[in-house]
Amino acid sequence: MQLRSGYPDRDIKVYGGDCNAAIRTALEELADIRWAPAFAFIDPDGMEVAWETLVALANHKHGYRSATSNKPEYKVELWMLFPTSGVVRTLALDPDKVSAGDIERAN
Repeated sequence: MQLRSGYPDRDIKVYGGDCNAAIRTALEELADIRWAPAFAFIDPDGMEVAWETLVALANHKHGYRSATSNKPEYKVELWMLFPTSGVVRTLALDPDKVSAGDIERAN
C-alpha cells in the first residue's frame, strides 16, 4: 500500500471491503487500546453507511476507564462527509412520490 510505504515507521492497517462489516473486526482488534485516541473518516458514495456502524463507533470507547474514575471518557472522533446528493435523490420534490422506504433511508 502506498500509505504504508510512505510511513514505514507507523503501524498502519487498512481494512478493505464494506465498512458496515469491516468496522466490527477493526474495533474488536482495537479493543485492548480503547483508551487511545481514535479517528474515523467516513466517506460514503451514497446512502450505504448503516446506522449500526455509527453506533458501533460511538460505543467503541465506552467503559475504558474504571467506574471509580472521575475523568471523562472520550469517544471516537468522527468526520463524516454527508451524502447530500443521496438524500436529494431519495426524497422527491413531490411528497406524494416519496415512499415510506425512502423516508426511512433518509432518516
